[in-house]
Amino acid sequence: MSQKVNDYAAKGEIARATVLDAVGSEAAEALAEKVDDLIRKKAGSEGYSAVIRFSPGYGDWTIFDQTRILKLLKANKVGVKVIKSCIMIPEKSVTACIGLIRKGPRPIREVYEGYIKPTKK
Repeated sequence: MSQKVNDYAAKGEIARATVLDAVGSEAAEALAEKVDDLIRKKAGSEGYSAVIRFSPGYGDWTIFDQTRILKLLKANKVGVKVIKSCIMIPEKSVTACIGLIRKGPRPIREVYEGYIKPTKK
């Protein structure tokens, strides 16, 4: 898809290139949301709640961790790599984490002088 977007742009068909790129981005996000939903359902059936999905480059998670994540996942085996600018190739690839929390009672916590201390009920 990236090549087609670049071809349109090179021919001066900027609107067509922009629309195709946007469609690709939306398709990638829709698939990420579907996988997120599947993980949440599976986690729920096993007694966990899932926290919001997040990715390198958002919030205070540096985009430079992208390289380490892809190496850890051996993403090159499925054809995903990262270039020096931390852009993934293919460009519409997505990495994300979803935290899981065991359902049920958890200790109440209070913040004391910059650290968290469990409290008794």
